Amino acid sequence: MISTAIIAACVDRDAPAPSAPGPAASTQTPSAATPADDPSAAASKPTTLAACRFASFSPAMTQVLVDLGLGAQVVGRTPFCDSVPNTVPTVGSLLDVDYERLIQVAPTHLLVQPAATGTDPELERLAQRHGWVLIEQGLDRLEDVEAFLAALVPSLELHISPELTTLAARCAASAEALESLRSRSSPDTPIKTLVLVGTEPLTAAGADTFVSQMLVAAGGVNAITADGYPELTFEDLAGINPAAIVILRETAPSDSDAAALLRPLRSSPTRAAADRRIAVHVDPMSMLPSTKAPEVVERLRTLFASWPALPPDISVPNGSGSPQPNPAPNPAPREGLPS
Repeated sequence: MISTAIIAACVDRDAPAPSAPGPAASTQTPSAATPADDPSAAASKPTTLAACRFASFSPAMTQVLVDLGLGAQVVGRTPFCDSVPNTVPTVGSLLDVDYERLIQVAPTHLLVQPAATGTDPELERLAQRHGWVLIEQGLDRLEDVEAFLAALVPSLELHISPELTTLAARCAASAEALESLRSRSSPDTPIKTLVLVGTEPLTAAGADTFVSQMLVAAGGVNAITADGYPELTFEDLAGINPAAIVILRETAPSDSDAAALLRPLRSSPTRAAADRRIAVHVDPMSMLPSTKAPEVVERLRTLFASWPALPPDISVPNGSGSPQPNPAPNPAPREGLPS
């Protein structure tokens, strides 16, 4: 069982770990005014879950913390972390860290979804100097979310406790739910669906993305066989000829904006336009690779169920697609997918 493995990884933390070389950790509560270059600034690491203070530079990781019951312990967030109250201090974003504010909130743990260039070296330096535990995880696919869940409890570097055991069980249950999603196969005649995560230019979710995994789990098949998030022209769209088009939005557009989004797609020479299977799908969790994926999948299934049945002449074999244009470079991890 996953939970057994997670708990076992923490057992050897029940005894105090040997002291690491370097300056001794302070036994005092960290001061909000501690300067970044003060060599005595290192905080004593927490030994209990309740003492953990999280600063998250990933909206997806923040959402996972909230789902695991740790939302109240998030003391720093990005402007895009909508799953915690906006009263939680903003400590910048992945590419623009507010180092002064970060020091003021005195975290014990930093959660980072690294950019393609890696984690900010200054952030790494501050974490080492202040004794913050740095937890890094790329989040491109649902397997990555599972890996984050499996590594979270051991990464906290805490002594074993009933609270930690409960957290490990929650992590395991969430990871198993995601694994169950990934194991689903498309029906015999899935709807060949183009999922757009951006419209100016048209930007699609590729075959290797978590969005594509959720689409398949909901009963569709991705019309895109390229990886990443390729940009498309309307000429490409005609060549792909999807049976359905879904435009993902985290917030509801106005009626005029929705009409502007749908108008050119409804006039496109595609089966999706002919059979009126084009929709703006509003779901605030749809762009986050997180523990909310099962809920996103169920809402997509509801959308698909509302469409006309798939005519036999446009059914496609399970897992197939069409030749695709060359993909554009992958966007940076969210903070966000293309808007």
